[in-house]
Amino acid sequence: MTSFEGDDDAVTFQRQVSTVTLPPGRLTASDLLAEGQRARRRRRGRSVAASVGALVLTAGVVVGIGAYLPGGGGAATPPAVGAGPLTPSPTASAAPRPCTVERLPLPRGAVDGAVNAGSPNGRYLAGFIRTRTVPGTPAWWDGSRVQRIPISGLGEAMGVNDSGVVVGDSGSGAWTYANGKLTMLPLPKGYTSGEATAINNRGQVAGVLLGGGRVAAVVWHGTGANARVEVLKAPKGGAMAFGISESGIVVGRLDEGGLYRWDAEGRGSRLASPQGSTDGHVTGAGGEWAYGAADASGGDGAGPDPQLTQQSGGVLIQGDRRTATLWDLRTGAASVVGDGQVGAVNQRGQLVVNGPDNTMVLRQPDGSQRELALPDGPSRYAYSLSDDGTRIGGTSEDQPVRWTCPT
Repeated sequence: MTSFEGDDDAVTFQRQVSTVTLPPGRLTASDLLAEGQRARRRRRGRSVAASVGALVLTAGVVVGIGAYLPGGGGAATPPAVGAGPLTPSPTASAAPRPCTVERLPLPRGAVDGAVNAGSPNGRYLAGFIRTRTVPGTPAWWDGSRVQRIPISGLGEAMGVNDSGVVVGDSGSGAWTYANGKLTMLPLPKGYTSGEATAINNRGQVAGVLLGGGRVAAVVWHGTGANARVEVLKAPKGGAMAFGISESGIVVGRLDEGGLYRWDAEGRGSRLASPQGSTDGHVTGAGGEWAYGAADASGGDGAGPDPQLTQQSGGVLIQGDRRTATLWDLRTGAASVVGDGQVGAVNQRGQLVVNGPDNTMVLRQPDGSQRELALPDGPSRYAYSLSDDGTRIGGTSEDQPVRWTCPT
């Protein structure tokens, strides 16, 4: 989580994320503004379903932990935390070789947790865990082994690469974690805090910088304390970076609104929305693809459709007309792949789609789909997909889980 040195930073950041719809399940809460607020999401208010794709802003930014906080609406009795297989619901896939799901272990003392990201090779997963007294501590999984990441204050892990390098945020800023060592990423002059949102296999880290009422997209070229910092230019105001491809293409959103991409040399251009949509959000990148969701058209495209929005505490909440969208970063073309939101994509163009009816499917490039086994309960989301398409990471009823899909 990002800390703010002054009110201007907090106000600017809140204004920025108010235009972004984040998927549910990731760490945050409105009353954590003093500790900081996340740029992504992102990543995810518990009161918002993946089918709605909504963002709720109250006193602070709701980007993930809502119900993870004591008194935040979570279950009164924590669910079991041991690793092991979960029994699919009666509506699980009838495919000849069904994908199975298992619960991942939690460290001693943890009551629940969530997966935010996974490495392309499928070995590592990254996210956070919660104890009865601490609402968010970064964690990562190597196969079935789980480990806390020792940061100062609250935070979460947002990305991990094939080398097992984890990135994330905390009250102290953006960090990397590798071989048991935590490293704070450097901040350029004029910025007071930041967060790391993604990492590729080249060791390039995408993220967000804040300071002096400004917000900026950033790439750290390296994972050490002396990494070269590149502040990405935006046409007006600031921007946020949410993902980075294996070739170094960065995707995010502009301060003034609209999706944006920067090529490997830092040159920026707008990212097109699919035909018939007015806006959308990009939540990450995999291989040479970006993924997220697009808003259904609201008429003249000048702003949100009044019929699709409502007010809550004076803040706009987007409605539920979302389409799962994939962007080819080599061409910039956008493709709608179904209802809901894309949770992850791999280098082959396979997708995990979180559907509007709380279903999840593994979608092939040819359009064929394979349903994932569904654990009992109404709250489940997939957020990572290995490059071979056999391992998927996600969250079910506040528990980290992994699907295995035989080839």
